[in-house]
Amino acid sequence: MDSDLISVIIPVYNAQNYIEKCIDSLIKQDYTNLEIIIVNDGSTDNSEKICKSFADKDSRIKYFSKPNGGPAAARNYALDRMTGKYVTFLDNDDWILPNYVSELYNLLIKYNADFSCCYEAHEIEQLDNKHEIIITEYSKDEFAEKLIPDEIGSKLICRLFKSELFDGLRMPEDFRSVEDMRILPQILMRSKKVVSTNKYLYYYYVNPAGASAVYSQNPSRSIEVSRIFIERYDIAKNWVPDRVPLVLDRAVWWGVSSFCLYNEKYAEIYGGHYRTIQEFFKAHESEIACSPLIARKYKVSAKLLGRKRFKTFFTILRIIHFLKGK
Repeated sequence: MDSDLISVIIPVYNAQNYIEKCIDSLIKQDYTNLEIIIVNDGSTDNSEKICKSFADKDSRIKYFSKPNGGPAAARNYALDRMTGKYVTFLDNDDWILPNYVSELYNLLIKYNADFSCCYEAHEIEQLDNKHEIIITEYSKDEFAEKLIPDEIGSKLICRLFKSELFDGLRMPEDFRSVEDMRILPQILMRSKKVVSTNKYLYYYYVNPAGASAVYSQNPSRSIEVSRIFIERYDIAKNWVPDRVPLVLDRAVWWGVSSFCLYNEKYAEIYGGHYRTIQEFFKAHESEIACSPLIARKYKVSAKLLGRKRFKTFFTILRIIHFLKGK
């Protein structure tokens, strides 16, 4: 069962409160032929000490440390050094059930797939897996129908990949929050078959003080996601044209949302990205206006932004905020 070496990649940044449980869940896997690659991405807390203590006790753990560059850079650093035939990814504040690796490996082998998937749990009770277990096989095109509009999540976690899918392919390091959303369609293009189970094998920890709290006041994530759906618009036209309306809806929603957090500071930092969104709105004005999926307020917003009527857009936005505050 354990004949194939499987690499597990964990980027670590200031995770002293979570990383011990994450690594512990890995070393207790019932699939033992693992290469556990931990990349400390410039942590300033006790993460390094904790990771090193595990590496000293388990020869399967390869520990590296590098200056902070974000999760994409840390994952790329690990991909350049992995030797496993297969690879899976964990986030440093999550943990997995003891059969996570073996379940995904057995699925991939049994169904001769290029990568396998499971569900992520946000509640401990979900890990009981008391529901009916269903295995689903997808062709590349069938999976694309759901992946491109993000009906199937675009995270790298909860998946086991053939390592060869990453040959010459790396994460976009200019995307610091959703790099996996950008790379997964490229991985799928190199694949022929995907298999998925609805078992919950991965526990995804939602940190109330984490990224979501930061991004609620900063447009970087909404800008990145909007850019991804702008890119996926062209991918959908050429690959899954029936999904174009849904991708367009996603691009408009995220694009308008990013402008809702616009100010002089962010204009200086993200000016080029804002122009990309504005130009997309302008180029697709009529299509956006005719879409049955896009809400009217987003159609109006996209039209104003596409025509560079920023003063009108922000005036309306201030009025809405004022009325909500009354």
